[in-house]
Amino acid sequence: MTNKFQDHLLNTSLLARVGYDIIALVFGAALGLYASGRYSLESLQQTSTIYWLPFMIMLPLLGAALFWRLGLYTKPEFSNVRNRVNRLVLGSVLVFALLALVLSFFKELTMDKAFAFFLAWLSATVVLTLPRFVYEFASREIGNKAKVEAKQRANRVLVIGGAGYIGSYLVPKLLESGFEVVVLDLMAFGEEPVAAFKDHPKVSFIREDYRNVETLVTHVRNVESVVHLGGLVGDPACAVDEALTVDVNVTSTRLIAELAKSHGVRRFVFASSCSIYGTNDEVVDETSAFNPQSLYAKSKVASEVVISEFASADFEPVYLRLGTIYGLSGRTRFDLVVNLLSAKAMLSGDITVFGSDQWRPFVHVDDAARAFELALKAPAAAVANQAFNVGSNGQNMTLMQLAQTINQMVPTSRILVTDENVDRRNYRVNFDKIARVLGFSPRWTLQQGIQQVIDAVKSGKVTDIDQPMFSNLRLIRERGKELFKKTYNHGWEDDYLAQLSVEHKELH
Repeated sequence: MTNKFQDHLLNTSLLARVGYDIIALVFGAALGLYASGRYSLESLQQTSTIYWLPFMIMLPLLGAALFWRLGLYTKPEFSNVRNRVNRLVLGSVLVFALLALVLSFFKELTMDKAFAFFLAWLSATVVLTLPRFVYEFASREIGNKAKVEAKQRANRVLVIGGAGYIGSYLVPKLLESGFEVVVLDLMAFGEEPVAAFKDHPKVSFIREDYRNVETLVTHVRNVESVVHLGGLVGDPACAVDEALTVDVNVTSTRLIAELAKSHGVRRFVFASSCSIYGTNDEVVDETSAFNPQSLYAKSKVASEVVISEFASADFEPVYLRLGTIYGLSGRTRFDLVVNLLSAKAMLSGDITVFGSDQWRPFVHVDDAARAFELALKAPAAAVANQAFNVGSNGQNMTLMQLAQTINQMVPTSRILVTDENVDRRNYRVNFDKIARVLGFSPRWTLQQGIQQVIDAVKSGKVTDIDQPMFSNLRLIRERGKELFKKTYNHGWEDDYLAQLSVEHKELH
């Protein structure tokens, strides 16, 4: 809300109060004079005690009521000048009333008329104060209700995509930290990814397409924060149906951000990707230009731009640009290079490398999940409308270096290099900002992540990495139309997909 608009509201509120006061005073005075004129007060003058008793009771009541009216204009949102004007106007009413009393003792104003005068002003004050008492009571009740709702929303997080690769690792972390979690996910792979925590008392599951407006509204209004992990992930999966990718990754992101902001969500953590840097010969950081090489990467750029348009003092988006993830989770993926090559080294003995000199930044899924937790807990001044690369400088390496690392850990394997179907991406990433601002440092090394996969194959937990549950590409090819029945593109998405930069301004 702009300062100009706030001033307008304050001026309107003040004028409305003064206007009501004037009308109420005139009405109350007329009512009191009419009543005192119609019903003679002579019967009250039979004895002095009978006459003065109600008069003396009404006098302090009238004074207290008038002074109470003066206090209505002492609230800090009204300027000192306005206070003085209103004190002067309402104060003069009290002076005039007291003057009438004094004149009555000098027979300038008879006692019955003086009493009628006070009765009139008392009637006016009642008319004035009664709505205020109702207003104050209603305000207190509304305020108490708002406090209760705020308390209920505190530490409640909506995790969109909470049954996915990162989500199935993140949700247990949030529960351990005391958060109450609502998971919104299609659960395309069933309940197995969330089996470890599905019975936790502080987690609830909504098995629904997050593009459903009614579902979104129902749940964003009851949470303090949103973590948006949903979407089609990976270059090959996003290339299958471009219209669907734009709808799921861009159109819906705008809808989620808009609804979240309008329903009081403060922290909005979005899963972006380091792939937005595309092909770049220099080491890139959060200020570097984008060079997306795929629809997936372009959809992440577009989403950052869309979300940033809603950023404000009471809506704090955070953009986590994830490195290439590896490691096992509740819903492990084997369409990611580290997991894929490690598993193949064990299962077939071949480590096939496409584009051996390409650089990638790697990060374990556990560390990626921890970055989201840190982003939720961080103070607004540190993260609001800020982008963070998620990973570590020490885990930047070429695909050949990765293959050699796997080969050392699986000596029976062999490295095969091919120039076919070479991925055009090539980027080394600087991760100083997330280490400096959030104190983030990885707990996992690449070797530990590779060993995870090796152990899973040795134990028999992983035998066939070509199953659809392990691949986003296979999922979209085989079940895409079943899972995502409708696609909505409105045309505005094209302009956002063409963006090559986004300015995340600091919020004040």
